[in-house]
Amino acid sequence: MKNFHNTFFCIGVIILTMAMFSSAYCTVPGGDAGVFLELPPSISSAAFAGACYTFNPEPDAIFINPANLYNSQAICAGASFESYPLSVQRYSIAGIIPWRNFRIGAGMLQHSIGEITGRDDVGNLTSTFGYNYIAYSFGGTYGISRGKMKDACKSPFYEFSAGFASKLLTQYEADSIAGTGYTFDMGVSGKYTFIRYGLLLRNVTSRIIWKDAAETKNSLPTSIIMGIGFEYCASNWFELSVENKVADRFHFRAGGQYLANDWAGFRAGLDFQTGSPTPSNEWKLALGGVFYRKFVLPLEISYSMQYIAAIDGFSLGIGLNWNTF
Repeated sequence: MKNFHNTFFCIGVIILTMAMFSSAYCTVPGGDAGVFLELPPSISSAAFAGACYTFNPEPDAIFINPANLYNSQAICAGASFESYPLSVQRYSIAGIIPWRNFRIGAGMLQHSIGEITGRDDVGNLTSTFGYNYIAYSFGGTYGISRGKMKDACKSPFYEFSAGFASKLLTQYEADSIAGTGYTFDMGVSGKYTFIRYGLLLRNVTSRIIWKDAAETKNSLPTSIIMGIGFEYCASNWFELSVENKVADRFHFRAGGQYLANDWAGFRAGLDFQTGSPTPSNEWKLALGGVFYRKFVLPLEISYSMQYIAAIDGFSLGIGLNWNTF
């Protein structure tokens, strides 16, 4: 696609909007900060089923793999919103500032699970849950690229970047602070001809302090995510990634994009888990797309729909990015 020329895709915003429920999430609204952070953060990453570790064409890289911040070539920004069943919403905003080979990014994500009333076995009202998660992320990366491909976009022949990101977390329950904490991630990303690769160490260090009587402290489990992908002209690409967080459990994500013409593209992805114990209904199927239009600034309009097996329901979302192509 001509509009992408060496830009690769900015990373300046649309951060986060997607609530992928695990079985536990479905049983008890809310959950913990660890589950919250694993949700795809934007409409685009939702449409890719979260497969954005080797190549992130949207600004949510600050939340997924900070090494992909290097794909940004201009100051850019974006926002997104997604709605789920069970009174759940997710929205975000973020931006990126490039300076030479450095990229600095920041973003905010809010995930709200509203007033949901539980019932016992015979249908009597039990208790009401109201959860609200907010995460602020800050990070940066340094990258290099060499040579030019002979494709239509003259994309780099070789590229490598390394970055880090920290998240500041707050969990509210019934409008009161229930816990605060932080996490720290490190990642690398690169390209050689048409092949892309990525590696992320998530929650290298973390600490969550729960505001109970004892001020309980705990850390989130460290996970390793590796991915490999194929990219042509920064517009048509596919990725497969695998995550290992606990022994005998693996999380797979596969997704990609096909650019139909200079102004529209299609996206799809599959997210599933395997291992022991055998997961039940832990898979999601995602579809989406993007429109590219230039007004005062280049505007990217993204949309997604995801079927979530754990709740037998759909999520719908829309996002806007500026100056990302």
